[in-house]
Amino acid sequence: QRALEVERTRIASDLHDELGATLTEIRFLGAIESRDLSVPPATRARMMKVTEKSHEMVASLDEIVWAINPANDLLPNLANYLCHVAEEFFRPTEVRCRLDVDETLPQVTLIPEVRHNLYLVVREALNNIAKHSKATEAWLRFHWKDQTLHVMIEDNGCGFNGAAPASGNGLENMRRRLEKIGGRCEIISQPKAGTVCRLWLSLK
Repeated sequence: QRALEVERTRIASDLHDELGATLTEIRFLGAIESRDLSVPPATRARMMKVTEKSHEMVASLDEIVWAINPANDLLPNLANYLCHVAEEFFRPTEVRCRLDVDETLPQVTLIPEVRHNLYLVVREALNNIAKHSKATEAWLRFHWKDQTLHVMIEDNGCGFNGAAPASGNGLENMRRRLEKIGGRCEIISQPKAGTVCRLWLSLK
């Protein structure tokens, strides 16, 4: 186990230091070229695309490094990271992000599969708020009670008919991901009354 953690730390460090530095350099060079008025407009537009894509790749790399690094296996680290993700996710939008995290989350160790699926479910919930809710405020809450992690993602948006069959796969995928790691996902919504996504995961 110790040898595995050392190897995970090395891989995370190499990805961050080597691949991350190269992607950042590509993004920087693309940004310079896209602002150079002596460069043809079509070329500048393509360089702008390169800059955007490299930015997306840097963000994806950060997620991969976070998932690999054993220093992030503890529950409080997961909560802090997802709060950071939520704040950054809504920063370019008009949705105000509010956080509510218990100060006494226990130092429970989470296996990578649990962290990864929780991350994907929360990210999907945030994405749904940004795309569909027309909300002005969103809340991300982490609470601990009776050896169970309670995560809630709420918004004050337009809501939807929660009793109607889902039109896409996103909500069902969220439920499946929580079931896969022994948890439960419940989504409550009504038209004009916002949406609440509740996640439960026993960590005894």
